[in-house]
Amino acid sequence: MSAALAMRLALGIALVPSALAQTGYSVEGANRYVRAKDWNGLGQYATAWTKAEPNNPTAWYNLGNNYAMGVQQPDAAIPAFQQVVRLDPNRHGA
Repeated sequence: MSAALAMRLALGIALVPSALAQTGYSVEGANRYVRAKDWNGLGQYATAWTKAEPNNPTAWYNLGNNYAMGVQQPDAAIPAFQQVVRLDPNRHGA
C-alpha cells in the first residue's frame, strides 16, 4: 500500500470524492425524465435515488416534485418535502 493511500485511510478521507460518484444519480439525470414528461420514469429514478442516498435532500426534492407536479398527487408529495426540510431546513421551495 502506498504511503499516500495509507495516510488517507488513517485520516478517514474518502477514496471516492462524493456519494454522487458512488450512485450516479444527479439533477441532470432527473431532468431527462422531466424534459421527456416521463413521470413514471422520474418516480422510479427519484425513489431509487432516495434509497441510494437517504440523506440527500435533492433526491427527496425530486421525489416530491414528481408527486406534486408530475403525477399531480400533492398529498403524496408532503412526506418527501418534509424529509427535505428535515435534512436541509434552509432549502427553499420544499
